[in-house]
Amino acid sequence: MEEHWISAASTTVIGAQKLIPSGSEHNEQRSQLKRKLTRSLRNDREQWWVTKAREMENAAGIGNSRQLFRLVKETGIRKPTVSETMSEN
Repeated sequence: MEEHWISAASTTVIGAQKLIPSGSEHNEQRSQLKRKLTRSLRNDREQWWVTKAREMENAAGIGNSRQLFRLVKETGIRKPTVSETMSEN
């Protein structure tokens, strides 16, 4: 099973965003949650890349070319941007 790079904290903020009622009186609340979500997703993505870099270093260090190739292929595909991720939810 493939792990997702979005943390539980980010999905909680996404859920909270969906609960805000429409109307201009809630714009400030929406804006604050959007900033919080953007920071959270950026941090999640950074953590994902750090994990993949460590896995690659370990695979290269032990000479496991099959695992290294799989990791390079896995990380070579462009990851969605924060705004693309937000629009999916």
